[in-house]
Amino acid sequence: RSLPNWTDLQAQKILHHRRRPLRREETTEEESPEDIRQRNMREAEILASNLGEGGINAHEILSDVGQLKGLAQLQESMEWFSSSILMFASELPRSVASSPSILVTSEGIPAMPESTVNSLLQLGQEFEELANTCLLVLHLEVNSYKAIARLSHCCR
Repeated sequence: RSLPNWTDLQAQKILHHRRRPLRREETTEEESPEDIRQRNMREAEILASNLGEGGINAHEILSDVGQLKGLAQLQESMEWFSSSILMFASELPRSVASSPSILVTSEGIPAMPESTVNSLLQLGQEFEELANTCLLVLHLEVNSYKAIARLSHCCR
């Protein structure tokens, strides 16, 4: 999770989740193609180093496009499910623990105990973490495959 592209993606997701315009001091300069190339090279060096040190064996890398596609679909579904749970839970009316009466909204939705809403929020965050893990695995698989291709090309 310390690869340059992964940390950049996570920083962008945080800004996107805020859903507000960035203030001038928060804006970052647009990356040049050279900056992106350098970041990709650093990441490729890290992955190649891991491959060279025996950290990853070639047979451990997913090379079946169908499996990669399935993992991508799983990631997308987990991300959608997570955001749906989080949105649902955040919109639920919450009951006050000290109030013995059951509150019902104008739509007929009963107020939920705080613990139930918190459990739903926790589940939403766990599904988001699973989606992030799928995305990280995809990122590593594709870039490891590229690194192996480079290594095998260099060693010929």
